[in-house]
Amino acid sequence: LKSKQNLLLTFYAGLAFSPISIFGGCWGNPFLEQAYQLTKTETASMISLIFVGFGVGSPIIGILSDRLGNRRNVLIISTLIACAAVSAVIYLPLPTWLLMSALLLFGFALGAYMLVFAIGKELNLPLLTGTVIAMINACDPVITGITEPMIGKILDLTWKGGMENGIHSYTIHQYHIAMSVLPLYLLLGAILLIWVKNSRQHYKKLMIN
Repeated sequence: LKSKQNLLLTFYAGLAFSPISIFGGCWGNPFLEQAYQLTKTETASMISLIFVGFGVGSPIIGILSDRLGNRRNVLIISTLIACAAVSAVIYLPLPTWLLMSALLLFGFALGAYMLVFAIGKELNLPLLTGTVIAMINACDPVITGITEPMIGKILDLTWKGGMENGIHSYTIHQYHIAMSVLPLYLLLGAILLIWVKNSRQHYKKLMIN
């Protein structure tokens, strides 16, 4: 807790993973139905592309960071790519094939999120590895748990009285306002990483000492 590096990684983890958790697990479905006029089945298939991309991207980006020897920069670039991809999904009227590509890219780029645990391990003594990984991981459910109902609250505050089958109905513009927190989180997460050390170099020095 006294380490600035650990705190930066912890907050980054919460900010980076929340968008994929929130969009993929809660608000992505109703948003895609409204914005792209998709059925529930089509929406579920679209959302699954995020997690396919995440599963494929994690090991590939991990290998890339090993080869380049700079996990932080790979993480920053990947986070910004994910930010651009989810922004395109939220704000642009994409054709179906491009929407699918953007969702897949969103998940693929956020596969770099797993590097945060490797960085935490390399920036700390081996004795603290388990504690640091647990600390980093703990911020994910906290920020997600705060943000999911916050998006719903923003939607309710901007609601204009629309109803569909007895349920509140929101316009695309209202979704744009509420879901703007997702790319904002990714942008803030990338900014936080600027102050994180190059863990590969630090790890080598740590092992030598």
